[in-house]
Amino acid sequence: HYDFVAIPDADIPRAAEPVFQHLLTTYASEANKTASVWRAVPDGLLDFRPHPKANPVRTILAHQLLSERRFFAQFVGTAEPPPEQLLPPGDSPPVTAYLDKYVWLCRRR
Repeated sequence: HYDFVAIPDADIPRAAEPVFQHLLTTYASEANKTASVWRAVPDGLLDFRPHPKANPVRTILAHQLLSERRFFAQFVGTAEPPPEQLLPPGDSPPVTAYLDKYVWLCRRR
């Protein structure tokens, strides 16, 4: 159970074929886990690098948004927004800006 639920069970659509319902339920569950972890990141740590060779947290959030878009567009075949619409505007957007984009994308999928 999570303090924050981005996609409640009541909002998970029914699969056209019941045998595939587990895919929708699992995707919503994974989205909720990811959103919960992102919410735990303080804005002051977005530029933190856990190791000199590692990407900063901000880069990891951006990568998640862009790589999921690519996966769904190229492998699943869903209509996805252009990459330039995915990242929050500005030089240093807060965690909530990334989180809002992520939840928006997950819900529309």
